[in-house]
Order: sequence, then C-alpha cells, then structure tokens
Amino acid sequence: MILLGFIYFKTLNKYTKSYSNAFLTVKRRKVLFAIALVFYFIAEGSPLKAYGHYLFSFHMTSMAIVYLIVPPLILLSLPKPFFDPILKKHSVKKVFSFFTFPLVSVVLFNAVFSFYHVPAIFDYLMNNMLLMNVAFYVLLLLAFLFWWPLVTPLPELNEISNLKKLGYIFAAGVLLTPACALIIFAKDILYETYLNAPRVFSVFQLLDDQQAAGIIMKIIQEIVYGTALGIIFFQWAKKEKRQDESVTSEMKVYEQRMENVKLEGK
Repeated sequence: MILLGFIYFKTLNKYTKSYSNAFLTVKRRKVLFAIALVFYFIAEGSPLKAYGHYLFSFHMTSMAIVYLIVPPLILLSLPKPFFDPILKKHSVKKVFSFFTFPLVSVVLFNAVFSFYHVPAIFDYLMNNMLLMNVAFYVLLLLAFLFWWPLVTPLPELNEISNLKKLGYIFAAGVLLTPACALIIFAKDILYETYLNAPRVFSVFQLLDDQQAAGIIMKIIQEIVYGTALGIIFFQWAKKEKRQDESVTSEMKVYEQRMENVKLEGK
C-alpha cells in the first residue's frame, strides 16, 4: 500500500494541467486517495480482517468498507489520463463500456454480492483460501464497475444525468436489501463457518453476531448512498443555479439592447 501510494503521488504530478473540475484539484485528489488507502488498510490489513474469520459482523464490516467506500474514493482521485493507456484499444474500451453500462453494472455487482452470501456458496468459499481470494477480487472489480457511472473520471464514457444517478442509487439500495434482510431476520445460524469457528467474545452470541452483520452492512450502505445522494443533489442544484444565472444575465443583456433600440428610434 505504501508503494502504491508512492507511485500514485509521484505520477499524479504529471497530470496537473489536466484538471477541468475546480473542485477536484490535485491536493483534493491526493487527500481522497490517502483516505481510500487508510480505509482499505482498516478493512484488509488490521485485526478487523483477522477477526472476520471468527465473527461474521467483522467480516461484513470489512466487505462494506472495501466495496462501498474505497472504490468511489479511488475513482474520484484518478484523473482522466490514468485511463488512457488502458482504454487506448477499441476492443478493450468496448468491453469496458458494456460492463460499466448502468443497468449491467448495478445488477451484476448486487447479484454476485447476493450470491456470495448464499450459505452453501459462502461456506464453500470460506473453506478454500484460493477461491475466497478470487471471489474477493472479482467482487472488488465489480464494485469499481458499479461505482463508475456515478463517479466516472471519463465523462464521455457512460456518464448519466443527475436524475438517472438518483434512480441508480435507489435501485442499488433495493437490490442489496434482500441479502441484508435475510441475514438480519434469520432465526437460525446460516453459515457453518461461524457456527464451528472458535469463540472470540463469549458475550457475543452467534445469532446476535449474524444479525449485527446484516445491520452493519445496511447502515454503511445507507450512509454511503445517502452521502452520494446529497452530493448529487448539491451538484444538481449548483448546476441549475448557474444555468438560471446565465439565463437571467442573457435576459438583462437582451432587455438592455431593446432599450437602446427604442432610444435610438426616438
């Protein structure tokens, strides 16, 4: 992670002149990337990850951070030139466009995430380190594709309107709800992985841990999606205000011209 951060900060300075968005200055992009690295370390490099093998709530917290918090922060921190070498080939760009198409990306991520938590699939993956790591990085890739339409660094590639972004976030919340509800309201232990795991905290009952996992995922999802909705509304209102000011300014200029014409006529 330290090496990744060093490469990023070293490379970012080359693209200083490529920023068209006044809000996402070089300094703010660096801050966003640093925050993303901190969150990723908390999820994957801290005891939270280790305890995730014994407590489902810790595992779900780690997943929520990695898939819902880290990807949008990283995408916001990357300027457009970062993607030029990757999307230079037309075939790669075409495939990328397909998987970042809003309907595809929102359904694909939430469907795979839900299937991952089917008890039989989850227990099988948790007992095979290689498959568990493959599933982790597949979901991480799908998480980046999921967030792309909302915070794309390339406006010309699958950018959607603010209204559609609101619908996109709403759809994502609806699609993730069944998996969380199944975990929260289940009356029995769903996963043998945690039923047979060593007890870390004796006061934390297995069913409480399972319900807490679903609640944590839902709360983090609501916070992240709510924040995204707030930012979109703010940007939308700001854009509408600029347009209104532009129209008002044009109207004033027009009225002034008409007034000058009348004076000249007299």
